[in-house]
Amino acid sequence: MSKNILIVESDNDKFFIEAFISHLELTANLAVDSPICTIDDFECLGGMANLKFRLNELKVEIEKGNINKIGIIIDADQEGIDKR
Repeated sequence: MSKNILIVESDNDKFFIEAFISHLELTANLAVDSPICTIDDFECLGGMANLKFRLNELKVEIEKGNINKIGIIIDADQEGIDKR
């Protein structure tokens, strides 16, 4: 069975996204849809330096068909949007 994974930079970002999705579903009569879709699992990177490493690890799972979709949410921080 394949799953959808949302990769976020840190646990704080995970909590924010979960609260945001919950808020949207409670305050607006809309469904969270593509590209967010149904999130089966969160991956917390523990920092941007780990993104390439984590994606390489997930490549094996993707090739096996265990992962359907991957979303990546990265905040701009002090770097700014263009650098991120």
